[in-house]
Amino acid sequence: MAAALMMMVVTGIIMSAWVGLMATRSQQVNFMADALKRRQSLENSKVIGRQVLLERGYGANASQSVTWDSVLVGPGGLKWGGVAMGVWNGSVFTNSEDATNSVKVFPFNPSGVMPSGGSILSRQLAEGVSMGLEQDELNLYGFMKMACPALRGELFTVYRKPVGQTELLDVWFDNTLAGHFAAWRVEGRMTIRRPEDLFGSSTANPLQIPGRCTGLVIPGDPTNRLVVGTSLSGARMPPSTLAGVPMTGGSVSGGASELWKGELNVVRNDSHTSNSLWHIMEAEQAAGRGNYVTVDSSNYSFGGANPPLYVERQIPSSPLRPPQPGETVGITYPTNATPLVTTAGGTWNVLFVKMDDPNLPHIRITAGTGTTRIHQVVFRGQAPLSTAFTDAGLLRPLICLIVKNAGDLISPVQDIRFEHQNNRRWVLGAKGGSVTDRLELNWEGNFVLESGRRMYNWRGVIVNESREMYVNIKSSNNTRITGGVMTNWLFKRRRSASGFARNEAWDALTFALDATPEPVGATGPKYGSLLPKDAWLETYVALPLGGTVSPN
Repeated sequence: MAAALMMMVVTGIIMSAWVGLMATRSQQVNFMADALKRRQSLENSKVIGRQVLLERGYGANASQSVTWDSVLVGPGGLKWGGVAMGVWNGSVFTNSEDATNSVKVFPFNPSGVMPSGGSILSRQLAEGVSMGLEQDELNLYGFMKMACPALRGELFTVYRKPVGQTELLDVWFDNTLAGHFAAWRVEGRMTIRRPEDLFGSSTANPLQIPGRCTGLVIPGDPTNRLVVGTSLSGARMPPSTLAGVPMTGGSVSGGASELWKGELNVVRNDSHTSNSLWHIMEAEQAAGRGNYVTVDSSNYSFGGANPPLYVERQIPSSPLRPPQPGETVGITYPTNATPLVTTAGGTWNVLFVKMDDPNLPHIRITAGTGTTRIHQVVFRGQAPLSTAFTDAGLLRPLICLIVKNAGDLISPVQDIRFEHQNNRRWVLGAKGGSVTDRLELNWEGNFVLESGRRMYNWRGVIVNESREMYVNIKSSNNTRITGGVMTNWLFKRRRSASGFARNEAWDALTFALDATPEPVGATGPKYGSLLPKDAWLETYVALPLGGTVSPN
């Protein structure tokens, strides 16, 4: 009897302990479920906050008129995270500040490989108000950053090819038959925003880019299209493993769905005027920082006895120039010009631009049809190692645009001559309507000897939208562009042809970083403020011990 009683007592103790343990375990599970939900809500809030900033913070009309909650609601009305945003107006393209002077960005990566200075606009989000006590407090900082690729070390940037274009984007193919190739020296990074655009039906995979560089950046993970680079020593080089972030130049005509697809539309973008060189000219003139002129005919006249730019109507002479690769017949040409096509009137209209003239305005060239078309532009630089060359580096930065009118069949200007050297900070933008429009780039005049090499040094950034750009470097000559190239279509070098010997060495064309874009004593606006820019988003989430701050 005593044994039975003892057994009942022990069993009771065990059952009581088990029930207590189960109750505790049940309570633990409830706490864990709550913790898991709060953790999941926090992770969802990070994603929602980033998505909200990407969608609402970068377009032409970026604004938030009222405080607003963005909350993820699941089945049964269960809330799984969200953020609250305050009232704001403007984007990083319109309301930014110098990132190096910003106190808000510290210590959240104010510099580094991708940001490297530039401009910044900070936004701050908090946990969703309607979540109540179901979400942990958080501060989500959105650092909207912006910079010109060429000023942050991306000296050769290839963007998404023009919408609707089915051919491959050619910045790599050695076309022996057509006489052009893609060899150059990039003393910085080469960036391919959309690598699949480089591939055709017969393109080798992996594809090796022949242009040599210190680093190749391929954003994203194009697993079915592998692109590798070539180092400065000529060795095969894998692309950078740095995580790529979406970048945008602002709103485009395709709408919000095209905002982050790597399109280049900065020469004239009526959908986003704050990052459009065409409209930046207008803003500079309205602010009294520099005028602009429009050369819409070969009859253009700046006026005055010694104008900074003027047009000459030259008459072609004999004999015929031999046909070049891609041409079917030879043509006549005037002195100091190598045209591809002449108009019915037989004249060759040349615009001369004096790069070291302090009175030189920003320039729009739109004359593209008939006998009044501008066929050629001659940019006259400075003599090497001269006082004019030194002084040009402090002149007001310049914008020059070559833009095809909507109703014209062809684009203005088919040949550009860069004479002597140039130290003036400037950007040259070309926007065509047909990707078959060619634009030939040539350097001539007084060179400087560098270790026995004849070098033409030209400072500036070249932007190519929908034009076929060909670089011509005469035999024994070399060219260094201190700045960079932004292109969404063909950019190549010409090989030698009958009557036109060219330097085909891989390093005859060099792209170098502009180490002093804002020199001490420079006049006019900051160079970086005029250049086309890419913007991106960096986010940082903090769980504040003292409570959140109101969103802004």
